[in-house]
Amino acid sequence: TQEEDGRWDIAKTGGAGGHDVAATAFALLAFYGRGETHLDPDCQYHDAVKRGLDWLLGQGNAATGDLRGPTPQSNAMYDQGIASLALVEAYGVTKDTELRSRAQAAIDFISESQHEEGGWRYQPNQRGDLSVSGWMIMALASGEMSGIQVPKKTWDGVANFLSIVRGGKDGGSYGYTDSPGKNSSGSRAMNAVGFFCAQLTGASPNSAKAFESALLVEQAGFNLDDIYYAYYGTLAAYQHQGPVWKKWIGEMQPAFLGAQAADGSWAPTGQHGNAMGKVIGTALVSLC
Repeated sequence: TQEEDGRWDIAKTGGAGGHDVAATAFALLAFYGRGETHLDPDCQYHDAVKRGLDWLLGQGNAATGDLRGPTPQSNAMYDQGIASLALVEAYGVTKDTELRSRAQAAIDFISESQHEEGGWRYQPNQRGDLSVSGWMIMALASGEMSGIQVPKKTWDGVANFLSIVRGGKDGGSYGYTDSPGKNSSGSRAMNAVGFFCAQLTGASPNSAKAFESALLVEQAGFNLDDIYYAYYGTLAAYQHQGPVWKKWIGEMQPAFLGAQAADGSWAPTGQHGNAMGKVIGTALVSLC
């Protein structure tokens, strides 16, 4: 389904037009997960990855690190976070010196776009929501693991934002833009995103907060009908390990394998599935 110019067209596979940056980044992340890179000509999909990465870089501003494309949509900070993740992953698995400055610029753009409370939303410096912020936090963590510099101020902001959207009995439940409140949980998707982001920032896995988060994910369980939740739930359960992960993967693998279409794709499911299209849906399942 890759276009001749190297991108993946989100609208052609049923998603919301104008987000080819995100679709291309997700496709690249799935290839990286398989061990494909743009530098190794022996890789089966070397050409596809190289063309996709070249197109993605061509959409960005090398000086500012803005990867949203020449005509960004109103919610294009999603594209920025996901494209930054793909770019720092490409650098991380290859250590291609030609990518380092672009990866650093993308992370710098994320840091400079952070709201004073510590989150991100649809536009730079807008008060944050946990959904957009989750992609940014993942890109920052991946960048740091790949040797890209992330300012301490940025991480301090992330910690503050997570404290704002945290709630529940022990602080292990998460809301979308604000705390879900005492003794009431957020949505299952936001709980999974918040749990994973807390793990990325080094939160203790043995705290009451972490046990509450793990219990909420375990109680909600794997759900084939919501790919966004399933993706973050997979990441959170895997990081937590133990019985939560064992139960999760036991349900996830047969469910996903049984839902694969004859052409190899997965149709995206859930509240935002229609906006994703089959390329993103397939990439997310592959990453899970």
